[in-house]
Amino acid sequence: MAPKKAANKGKTKQTGGGSSSRSNFDPVRFRGPLQYARFKNLQKKTIWAENVFKLTQTGDFARFTEIIEERNWEDLARPTNDINFDLVREFYANAMPLDDEDPVTFKTMVRGREIRFDRDAINDFLGKPSNLPTDTYCAFTYSVAQGNWDVQALTQSLLRPGHQLIWNNQNTRPVRAKKDDLTIPSQLLLLFTLHNVIPRSHTSDGTTKALQFMYYMENNLEIDVARVIAGELCEMVLTGLRPTRMKNNAALGFPGLIMGLIYEQTRTTFPPEIDLTLKEFDDAEVRRTCKYKHTTIFVNPAGGQSSVPPPTNPNTFPPTEYPPMDPLSFHNMVTYNWDLHDAGFRAMQAWPEVRPFIPGGGSSSGAGTDAGTNVGGGTDTDVDDDTTLREMMNMKSFVNRDGNNNVDGSDVEMAGEDEATVSDSDDD
Repeated sequence: MAPKKAANKGKTKQTGGGSSSRSNFDPVRFRGPLQYARFKNLQKKTIWAENVFKLTQTGDFARFTEIIEERNWEDLARPTNDINFDLVREFYANAMPLDDEDPVTFKTMVRGREIRFDRDAINDFLGKPSNLPTDTYCAFTYSVAQGNWDVQALTQSLLRPGHQLIWNNQNTRPVRAKKDDLTIPSQLLLLFTLHNVIPRSHTSDGTTKALQFMYYMENNLEIDVARVIAGELCEMVLTGLRPTRMKNNAALGFPGLIMGLIYEQTRTTFPPEIDLTLKEFDDAEVRRTCKYKHTTIFVNPAGGQSSVPPPTNPNTFPPTEYPPMDPLSFHNMVTYNWDLHDAGFRAMQAWPEVRPFIPGGGSSSGAGTDAGTNVGGGTDTDVDDDTTLREMMNMKSFVNRDGNNNVDGSDVEMAGEDEATVSDSDDD
């Protein structure tokens, strides 16, 4: 009997489907049958397109235009308009590694021509917005790797007054911010970030990575945007092949950038079919998209309502053992007078002149005296009115208690917000 063959412990080839799906592939379009099978799988995925931003320099969003021009990001904000879906999917399919353990080479093929999408290639295509050496990481990349989120700075720079970041269930780190909690300029930055730099199809909020990018963008801090985009492209190439931060059904991003790289590096004529034209955003379209859905109303303790937040952040106050209370209940609690003794009633009412005579108004003896001598006809005391009131207030329970003077019910705790649930990414 022949001996058994030794198991092959070498690298495992990527699989993308059965033999029937890998047959009859076009060698001009695909590097091999695995890439063709990958292309067929990618046809099930949607393509998440960039936006083309054409805003005026003197309008309501002049600051955004200023940021784009200062950073030399004009080509990033205005990518190639016309998109061919087959070319974009060929780009992603041919970029897959041949083996499970192989890294992404940042090289792909489209219609027989090699396309590079590494940091340097993207930086050159965008007009070299970053002058950092190839092996040097920018401040933004370092901050994301370290998870260094300056909560106070992010809140003050990006969020509307009175609004806060959303934290995880354990309340140990921030995870996201709702779009409606952002200022209008910040909503525009989020729109740009989630379409053109860190593609995410879940646009109702921004993760901390997106917020950090927006903060660095707004405050003129160091960003190597070509490296950020190259990292996102790498994640999309591997999604569905290996575990990544993105979900397996994540959309394919950067179609405009990919079309631009193809034209820039090949200079060839491609099929004229246009499957998508990128959406343009002018000032009017931004005003329609970036707006507040809900207006925050702050209660003024002196009466009335205001859209202006209180001057002090309520989260800066030390915690108390009492549960939250609405202003009306608090008013009724501190101004009660239905069971006060004589001295307490006088201190609470503080009549400016003659105090009214109230029969039986708290006297324990019930003995009648001249009106005005003692309120309610009770015996006068030498105890200071304010002292008596404080003592009674200290004895009076501010929460519901049972007969044994125990607090009714358990301690009140504020439930933490759920962590960010982004449809196509698990990053923070």
